Amino acid sequence: MAGNFRDVTPRVWLVGSGGWGGGEQFSRRDDCNVYLIDGGGEFALVDAGLGPENPQILENIRAAGLATDRIRKVFLTHAHNDHAQAAPWLRRETGARIYAGPVTARVLREGERNLTGPMQPFEKFVPWPFEVDEVLEDGGETPVGDLVLKTLHTHGHSIDSISFVCDVDGRKVLFGGDTLIGRQSRADFGGHTFACVLGWLDGHWSAPLTTYVESLKTLQALNSDLLLPGHGVPNDAMTLEKAVKAGIKSIERVLDDPDLFVMFSVSR
Repeated sequence: MAGNFRDVTPRVWLVGSGGWGGGEQFSRRDDCNVYLIDGGGEFALVDAGLGPENPQILENIRAAGLATDRIRKVFLTHAHNDHAQAAPWLRRETGARIYAGPVTARVLREGERNLTGPMQPFEKFVPWPFEVDEVLEDGGETPVGDLVLKTLHTHGHSIDSISFVCDVDGRKVLFGGDTLIGRQSRADFGGHTFACVLGWLDGHWSAPLTTYVESLKTLQALNSDLLLPGHGVPNDAMTLEKAVKAGIKSIERVLDDPDLFVMFSVSR
């Protein structure tokens, strides 16, 4: 596969993608979206893709004319294999340090299968323990060259999910991981566009639904200009706002209806 990439907004490139949600496949079929941030003096990646190795990610970065030895940080949104398992390989290849939230750090250190994604299509990628270099606290700010990534603990899709927000040349860019994927078109459902796609909820790893609502409200209050989700294609401010409202409404409907809640609890 030749190098593939897309500049999604000034100073941010999509350099890995499994192709879900109407987007193009840039790397492994089951990869999450992997973004490169150009902070001027250094680069950072948001998420890492599937492991144990993922050379297509680095090939895509080089194809964009960017030097991989400038990658100094890898930020993980959560511990699922499709987001985290290539991180130690990227660290070996580039010398970058791995940044993750406290629960993600513990899960990856202990190799806790139930929280790294034991089901298809990820069960064939056996997780192995590894240490992260830096633990990210809620509200903390981490420099990437002349940019700053702010960490938000947005548990919901998983108990360890976090998001990042960054002011990039006057635009507030939200890296939502799988907490909020937003409006997406699904070819396998006849091209139907969903008003909101939330990260897969499963009893092995999802946070309480009330926590998920609070996480979505936290993201809503940011009034971001652009959502860069963990899968699928970007959402602008208008579609992002609609998606957040739809997500909150969907979860609150389940919480308000005892029968729906029982069905949801049993099914997961």
